[in-house]
Amino acid sequence: MAGGLTLTLTLAVLTACGRPSSGGPQDGRPEPTTLHREVAAMSASQTGTTPSADSTRGLPDELKAARPLWETQLTQTPSRPGSTSRLYANGQLFTWSNSRRTSRDGKISREAAPYAWRLDAQVSPDGVARVRELIRTEFVGVPSGERVRVGADQGTVTYRAHADAVDHQITVPATATAQLPAAVRAIEDAIRRNITPGGVPNEQPPDVRQ
Repeated sequence: MAGGLTLTLTLAVLTACGRPSSGGPQDGRPEPTTLHREVAAMSASQTGTTPSADSTRGLPDELKAARPLWETQLTQTPSRPGSTSRLYANGQLFTWSNSRRTSRDGKISREAAPYAWRLDAQVSPDGVARVRELIRTEFVGVPSGERVRVGADQGTVTYRAHADAVDHQITVPATATAQLPAAVRAIEDAIRRNITPGGVPNEQPPDVRQ
């Protein structure tokens, strides 16, 4: 994923397909931030408009009207499709993309699939509580800043939080990894470190219907 998205990417970004990092889960599932980079790399040659992540396609009924606790949105550029990840209060982390995770002979890879929300990870209750705390105590203090200007093929990453009565967001260039606010790094790290091994299947459905 773009440098701003991966806190191992830069954050690492949500790695090579299917290889967990030394600090992440050891069940063969990629880290959430890594997912963005995998999705972008897989579809970099595609053109056209990315379907809107405002769709509820693939979300379970109980989440269709729910606001995510934390959202990371990578914009589309001429050489890279957009992607979005959302962590919900129940700990489920969904990614909106046009690829799905597959498992063959114990090896994890990604393949093209219809755009939809797909469950990529389960974050522990402690991890969700930590994210909520960081949003209330640190992220809300990060200045939203002025309109971000970037090159045609650079794109931006928007980080949004909806915690309790807090609604806050910031937007940064997708390549501004080194300039990411400490609060964003801490939240992404809390998500990555608290993924529950085996919390979701390695194999995602081949098609996701409304």
